Amino acid sequence: MANRDRLLKCLKACVMVEVVGLVLHTVGFATPYWRALHFRYSEDVVGSVDILIQGFDEGLWRKCVNGICSDVSVVGRDWLQAVRVIDSIAVITSAIATLLLTLYFLLPKIGENRRAFLISTVSSLVTGGAVMLVAITYGASVKVSIAWSFGFVVTGGVCFVIGGILKLIAFYTFMAK
Repeated sequence: MANRDRLLKCLKACVMVEVVGLVLHTVGFATPYWRALHFRYSEDVVGSVDILIQGFDEGLWRKCVNGICSDVSVVGRDWLQAVRVIDSIAVITSAIATLLLTLYFLLPKIGENRRAFLISTVSSLVTGGAVMLVAITYGASVKVSIAWSFGFVVTGGVCFVIGGILKLIAFYTFMAK
């Protein structure tokens, strides 16, 4: 019985870490702030120019210049298309991992199923690996002006790696026979 209580405490920590990771990853995935450039001009420059670019924000799907947004073009940017696909897979696997782990607590039938637990664990680790690949690809391609959405995605990925490792520890400590 003591082992079951320790297992549940460990898995509750996993749920909290993965819910935070899912929220951060989803927000970062959907927002146009992976890259941000903002400029400040002196008064003499502002007075002598008709059109002035004050800011540029770009995400995986949208870019905004001076607050006017449009879709991001992937023409000539194959790396961006790869980042989109891999991060889309990561969002799906993060949702699967979090959902299965949450159901593990809520439904006793699933709580007895080790396969659902292992699928959740693998999904967590796949999410973490996919986010690492996204971070490396995007970071190597953009190099400057990385913004908060990118940070959210990376932090969410780290949460899923931590959750996956905790689930592996829980499995081999409390569940393996």
